[in-house]
Amino acid sequence: MICENLDAFLRLFSIEMIDKIVKYTNLYIERRHSAGQYARDMDYKVTYRSEIMAVFGILFIISINKRNKTDANCCL
Repeated sequence: MICENLDAFLRLFSIEMIDKIVKYTNLYIERRHSAGQYARDMDYKVTYRSEIMAVFGILFIISINKRNKTDANCCL
């Protein structure tokens, strides 16, 4: 089941697309940090491919199950 979901997920989102999302998310985080928009160092951190894939994966699985009122925290 997991492999089928991953295969379906990767048909929608290529690794290259995910890597671009990670790249530009991290650029956004760095710009905000450079502009002093974070009060403490612990208020920001870079993101990774696995984290973006996890978030998209949770949303993807929720949508497959047609549970648009599902709390995303239930899947963590």
